[in-house]
Formats: sequence, C-alpha cells, structure tokens
Amino acid sequence: DESVDMKTKNHTRSKKKPSKSTNPEKNYTKKQLYEHMCNLKDQLNAARDEYDESEKQNRKTEKECDKAQIKLDQCEQRLVQTKEISAKRKQTIDSLRVKLASSKENAINVKNRIENEHKTKMNDFDNKNNLLKLEVKMLKES
Repeated sequence: DESVDMKTKNHTRSKKKPSKSTNPEKNYTKKQLYEHMCNLKDQLNAARDEYDESEKQNRKTEKECDKAQIKLDQCEQRLVQTKEISAKRKQTIDSLRVKLASSKENAINVKNRIENEHKTKMNDFDNKNNLLKLEVKMLKES
C-alpha cells in the first residue's frame, strides 16, 4: 500500500501488520499439532468404521430385499396360475352345465316319446279289444 504525503510529496509505504491466522492449527505447537492429527485420524477411522457398518447393513438389507422380491415374484406367478386354473374350471363347469341341460332335454324327449308310444299302444289295445268284443257279440248273434 502506498500513500503520498501531500506536503512533502514523499511516498511512504505502510508497514504490513502481522497477519493473524484464521487457521488455529498454525498457532499449535508440534505436540498439539500431533495430538490434533491423531484426533482427526481417530475421527476418520470412526467414520470409516461407521461407513463400513452402514455398507454391511445395506448389503444385508439388499439381500433381504432380493429374497422378498423372489417371494413376491413366486406369489405373483402362483396367482397367475391360480387364475388360469380357475378360468379352466369355470369353462369346464359351464360346459358341464350345457351338457346337463342337453341331457335333461333329451331325457324329457325320451320320456315324452315313451309316454306317447304307450298311449298309442293302449289306444291300439283298446281298439283291438273293442273289435274283439264286437266280433264276439256278432258271433253270439249269429
């Protein structure tokens, strides 16, 4: 820094003040600096240990997550299979219902046909019986 004395026109330099360090470590003695360094090393090692433990927990959690994901995938696969089986069973049940309805209809048709045949036979029998009676009556009269 330069300043000019206006009366004498002499240039004077101001003396620099000794700078006080903002870093307290510069004011440490060697012993204090060594202790501070050891303290920092201990903090660093503690932080590394904590990080390692955290990583270990993360890996454990990831393994548990992977296992859970596998179980979830298996459950979803079983659900899909169960839905497929259920759909096939429903198809089978519907098919059997159609067959049952058809069988009932066939049974009713067979029953009606048998009843009609029976009625026809009974009518034929009654007609023959009446004819025989008439013949007997005619024979008796003759």
